[in-house]
Amino acid sequence: MICGFCDKGGEEARLDEYLRRMLPDKSVHGADLQLSRSVALASVGSGIQADSGEKAPLAIEQGILGVWKGEIYNRSDLLHALDLPLYASQNLSDREIFLGVYQAFGPSCVEMINGQFAFAVYNQKEQELVLGRDRLGLETLYYYDDSKVFVFSSKISPILAHPSVRRELNPQALRRFLAYCYNPAWDTFFCGIKKVRPGSLIILNAKGVTHKRYWFLSFREVQERPLSEYCEEIRELTKDSVRRRIPESAPLGIFLSGGMDSSSVAGLTRDLVNRPLKTFSYRCLGKSVDESHYARIMAGFCASEHQEVLYKPEDVCQTASMVELMDEPFCNIGVNIATYLLAEAAKGKVTRVFSGDGGDELFGGHPVYVADKMAAMFEKVPYLLRSPLTALLRRLPDSDQKQNLTVKLKRFSESIAYPKELGTHRWRVYYTSSELEKLLQPGFFNPAGPADSLSADLASLAQEADGPDMLSRSLYVDFQTELGFSIRRMDLLRHFQITPCFPLLDHRLVEYAATIPSHLKIRGHSETKYIQHLAMEPVLPLEIVHRKDKLGHSIPFKTWLRSNSAVKGLVEDVLSESSIKKRGLFKYEYVRGLWQDHQARRRNNSHRLRALTVLELWMTANGF
Repeated sequence: MICGFCDKGGEEARLDEYLRRMLPDKSVHGADLQLSRSVALASVGSGIQADSGEKAPLAIEQGILGVWKGEIYNRSDLLHALDLPLYASQNLSDREIFLGVYQAFGPSCVEMINGQFAFAVYNQKEQELVLGRDRLGLETLYYYDDSKVFVFSSKISPILAHPSVRRELNPQALRRFLAYCYNPAWDTFFCGIKKVRPGSLIILNAKGVTHKRYWFLSFREVQERPLSEYCEEIRELTKDSVRRRIPESAPLGIFLSGGMDSSSVAGLTRDLVNRPLKTFSYRCLGKSVDESHYARIMAGFCASEHQEVLYKPEDVCQTASMVELMDEPFCNIGVNIATYLLAEAAKGKVTRVFSGDGGDELFGGHPVYVADKMAAMFEKVPYLLRSPLTALLRRLPDSDQKQNLTVKLKRFSESIAYPKELGTHRWRVYYTSSELEKLLQPGFFNPAGPADSLSADLASLAQEADGPDMLSRSLYVDFQTELGFSIRRMDLLRHFQITPCFPLLDHRLVEYAATIPSHLKIRGHSETKYIQHLAMEPVLPLEIVHRKDKLGHSIPFKTWLRSNSAVKGLVEDVLSESSIKKRGLFKYEYVRGLWQDHQARRRNNSHRLRALTVLELWMTANGF
């Protein structure tokens, strides 16, 4: 963890006191503290390479102070830029290399780095503090800024520990969470605390605070080339991304679902290591949710030491422990607890885990992109015909089956009513404006509603996008929003002393995929990841490449919520009348109605009820 602050009032005598207050009690003695006039910096551990617990040398030259969290994947390139021989780097940490490059090239050095990182550097001569975050936001970095103080940290809790920062709930972030089960904006659940945007710098000097983006993901340069050329380059870039992230000797694990993304990472890793891989997957019992068969196929193909974790209904009760690890609440019914369970299983066996996150955004794999295509066709039907049809579909009963056509039609009919400005997020939204008004107490309700109030943020991102078609613009927005949601659940691994790594999110591969035409990502109306399937045919078993039944990390939570006493008991207890009224955010009658409608199968409210449960537990854990 890194943290620090700049006291704009110049109260130098209190720097050390405030900095120690920001650090967890158990971390103070092992922390590196750096003080200079009105600026204080601290680093606890040594980022991704923290397993040994060694103390990191953070300042390389008088006048430059710096803290770093993360890892560099192109060390040799940076050493060449510094005119240092490769052998000289053996005893240099990534922080020392970074600070050397920063000393030589200034803040623009971030454009030279391939890695996942967050950092802060203070130049005493220039009296300039610079914060930076990697291109895809793989490492977190937050900040608070007012007229008296500037505070930053890779975790939110140290910022809240500074005496100048008040712990105050941000109602707008609350509404976004209710709408989407996470907060996709650059603010946070705490008033005044914001996220450093991925691929950006924040510069604090005598002129004030400046925000500068050093990386922009462009979809403008679409290229039409032979399929064979695309396939070869996708394979080579992916393979090199994997290779750069393989540790020399540390135990390596892979979270393996049996889908194209995690299988691609596993298949390429198999050819690059000379030691047994450890793979982990979870399994839910039930025909419509169990895809463990494919994970076993890949594990056999890789000859890995495979561990399968059974995800039982009672495991949902670990939610209370899980939310304590979250900077902000987020809720995905399928993967939150599953990630937590897999991390528990992997603890002590591996120190690094590869994930397949990013493949959906690279190659158009998420069902919402297909839904966009279906909506474009459906909206050509005259409104007088569409309106009664969607009204009829919304009245269909719910089903316990994941891939049930009735469930898909019902969800489609509900989501297509949301504004087009939401883009792919209209397939992810869970409340209409009128429903939110019924849920929230008057002091927390925004008359514009979650769709309208958030559409401005999403519309702004869509306007940034420079792609030529709907899919490319949707992918750009999802790289800015939904991707962060996926990455943050992998942060749960850090609690178990495991580093998550994302080979598919090497910025070179991301930039290359942005040049691939959309019709090669989704062929026709529904064949997703078409180019990825072609590219990985020589690498993976055909059973994996040609499977058509990917379930998307599903668990039968809606069924458990109706039939399992442990799950029902947890939700009913957390969302009890006394708890809801004590919190004062929601109207209990509406929450109770969500429960009753779900139990009667009138509507699948499992996402809503699960999100409210996570929110209540997170609020309690964070002192609200």
